[in-house]
Amino acid sequence: MIILDASAAAALLLRQPASEAIVRAIAEEEIAAPELMAVELLSVLRGWVRSGQLSEPRAREALEDLELLGLRWYAERPLLRMAWSFRDNASAYDAVYLALAEVLGERSRSASVLTLDARLARAFPERTLHPV
Repeated sequence: MIILDASAAAALLLRQPASEAIVRAIAEEEIAAPELMAVELLSVLRGWVRSGQLSEPRAREALEDLELLGLRWYAERPLLRMAWSFRDNASAYDAVYLALAEVLGERSRSASVLTLDARLARAFPERTLHPV
């Protein structure tokens, strides 16, 4: 099971250089995300459009393509207690991804957060995949 974070989702949806490695990492895997990932992605795309790094039509297309990924979405509230346990080494947002990996990892053989955030990957190597 792969939990896709917003950094990896943005790279995948915008076909950035890391997208090939992400496609390989999620091949034949079930992919999931906390619902907050969609809001984080929206924020990233908005920032890139406002700064001129991305066109508005391309951002809209990426948001539409998000639905085509076939992610299993999970609510955050049930994850908050577990997320709190990561407070010393992860942001609240990252902690939710890690908590989801922890919970889903208990149900299946393994679950990892796929991220382009090198700091997060270094802090939690046992629960993350860093494809680049």
